[in-house]
Amino acid sequence: MTQEFLRFITESLSASYIPFPRFLMEDSLVDLSNDVKVLYALMLDRASISKVNGFIE
Repeated sequence: MTQEFLRFITESLSASYIPFPRFLMEDSLVDLSNDVKVLYALMLDRASISKVNGFIE
């Protein structure tokens, strides 16, 4: 492993996983693709990080 990769892992303050909202698994959303559901989870995660850092749109 490169030194940069190890530094990123040890110094990273963010979680190493993306929380996936349970409501996306409901039967009413069965028509949405998995790609859309994962994209929603990624955008929700990024929005929460921006909120913590004081960035408001």
